Amino acid sequence: MKKLFWIIIIAAVLGGGFYVLQSKISAEPPVVADPLSTYFQERMSTLGVENLGAHPIEGFDAELLLGAFPSLEPSDFRGVETFEGYYEVVDGTVNFIRTAGDMITSAEKTVSEKGFDTLLHNVSLRIAHSITDNSSVDALIERISKTKSTSGKLNEEIIISGLIITLTQVVEDSRCPRDVQCIQAGTVRVRGTLGDGSRTTSQIFKLGESVTLGEKKVKLTKVEPDTISNTKIENSSYIFHFSEEKTP
Repeated sequence: MKKLFWIIIIAAVLGGGFYVLQSKISAEPPVVADPLSTYFQERMSTLGVENLGAHPIEGFDAELLLGAFPSLEPSDFRGVETFEGYYEVVDGTVNFIRTAGDMITSAEKTVSEKGFDTLLHNVSLRIAHSITDNSSVDALIERISKTKSTSGKLNEEIIISGLIITLTQVVEDSRCPRDVQCIQAGTVRVRGTLGDGSRTTSQIFKLGESVTLGEKKVKLTKVEPDTISNTKIENSSYIFHFSEEKTP
């Protein structure tokens, strides 16, 4: 009888403890993904496939996203979580930090759902773009989808996508003056250098043509001002516009 009494007491204590634990678990609110972050991830994945012309089996990592969206910056990936770690940025370079166990999978660097939330936060802060609804997410994606471009003058450093362009001499400016009808449009060729911080090469930049250094490509897209017949353009007046080109 005494033994039965203690069995009942122990069962009651254990049952009460289980009830308290179960109540505590039930009381905790479920984790709900931010709808705007979810929408951001869906749109980035859909447009990323369109921009790359391929569907990554494991999803998008930092390298693929940077390739698919030209105006993303390496700094946007600071603290972005992946399936098996996160990204950090050192000297403008995105590095993967593994935090999972020894079992390494091919998806270790794939940006996770939480990572897309962090990426959205980072980008919106960098470009000072407020995220309030789906249309504001669309507007942000449109901005980072645009090809990077920049401009500069002779003997200035023109920096685009980690490449450094220094133009030193206008070799040719045979553009058709805007007040004349010409058979040919003509062109502009400019002597200069192209570097990436570790190497520098001599280069002739021609209007409308791309030049490549390593895996990066840029194009001289526009030269200002327009030419006018019988009017000389001073070297100090030239403005050269460059855009980043996607490499295949």
